[in-house]
Amino acid sequence: MKKSLTLIAVVVLLVVLSTVLLAACISSDPAKAKESYEKAGYTVLMADTTSGIGGAIKNLIGIVDDTTNHVVKVLTVSNSKYAGTITYYDDNDTAKKVYKSAKENAGEDTYVKRDGKAVFVGDKEAYNKKKAD
Repeated sequence: MKKSLTLIAVVVLLVVLSTVLLAACISSDPAKAKESYEKAGYTVLMADTTSGIGGAIKNLIGIVDDTTNHVVKVLTVSNSKYAGTITYYDDNDTAKKVYKSAKENAGEDTYVKRDGKAVFVGDKEAYNKKKAD
């Protein structure tokens, strides 16, 4: 009986941990990320790099040389308390370079996270889609 209860407890723990870890990731699809943040009560501005405003944003966010040529989409998310920017790149190598540079240059209150080709910079609470109190 004790082995059964232990096994059940381990399975429940694994399910809870995997749910938490998967919920904290940025979607690899900008449209899905936008929808997810909007469901959490965030205002989301999405810029496509092919539009005029997207080109201006590409010039503003260039952290590492030549990275602006690899930007695909930029999402700016905010609610009344938390905010962040998610930048999607067309390859993992560029995302890694930007992540490394952003991590080195971020202030102590700035959270920087990379999930695949996406780099998040902003409040940790915004990354986790925490609602404003």
